[in-house]
Amino acid sequence: MEYSIQGIFIQPFCGNGFFDGNLSTSEGELSGQLCDAYGESIIEGHLDLGEGKMDFTKRYTAHLKRLEVEVNYVFSRNPQGIWAGTFNSQVTLSGETLCEICEKGGSPLISEQEWNRMAAEAKPSLDSCMDLSQSVIAGLIERGEVETYEDPETGEEMIKLKK
Repeated sequence: MEYSIQGIFIQPFCGNGFFDGNLSTSEGELSGQLCDAYGESIIEGHLDLGEGKMDFTKRYTAHLKRLEVEVNYVFSRNPQGIWAGTFNSQVTLSGETLCEICEKGGSPLISEQEWNRMAAEAKPSLDSCMDLSQSVIAGLIERGEVETYEDPETGEEMIKLKK
């Protein structure tokens, strides 16, 4: 089956934006193309309309030969038919996303103009910002840029820059 997709991403510190594209499904497998402010990408994943679940990995095509940029998305469909989810990547970090899927040639409920307005006005949730900060800290620890220690007064795990 052929579908069109459009929506927004909400990304703390990096800004929000609009995306659109096309996808096709066969036996629950999903593939397609997206375009956003960062360029064109290909997507591969899964779509279960009955369960209202979708996940895919996005790879930017302009970077495939220079840098592998993968962004992982997970969505659930709400009762109004809007798909809400999250995304994460080592390069783009994490954020939230909303989108709409329509059968190819169908009319979307939300116009591109309205998606752009929502992207301009959207604010990330506190949970999203907390997840982002934890992701950044985990990356710093993993790369050895900071070290952990136990605070002698509280017993809490703390971090400090390596000398």
